[in-house]
Amino acid sequence: MAVTPRRNLTTANLRRCIRGGNYVIVCIQNPGADHRHWVVAHGYARSHLLLAGNGVPWFHRRRIAWEHFESIWRPYGNGLICCEEE
Repeated sequence: MAVTPRRNLTTANLRRCIRGGNYVIVCIQNPGADHRHWVVAHGYARSHLLLAGNGVPWFHRRRIAWEHFESIWRPYGNGLICCEEE
């Protein structure tokens, strides 16, 4: 498994990575929360992104609207792209 850090991802890049069969680890922070949480982006549709997380009781295998995801993606554009090595 290869992991590539990125700092300039867009939602289009994120979709392209997932469509290519990759998982992308991203950090989110809900408004008013003191801490950030790592989650795994593993699927999407036109209206939403599929995320999986661990250690956040209210957040396990959740669909989240793209607009909401973009508002809690912190720092915006950062992610770790996980892919099989060729």
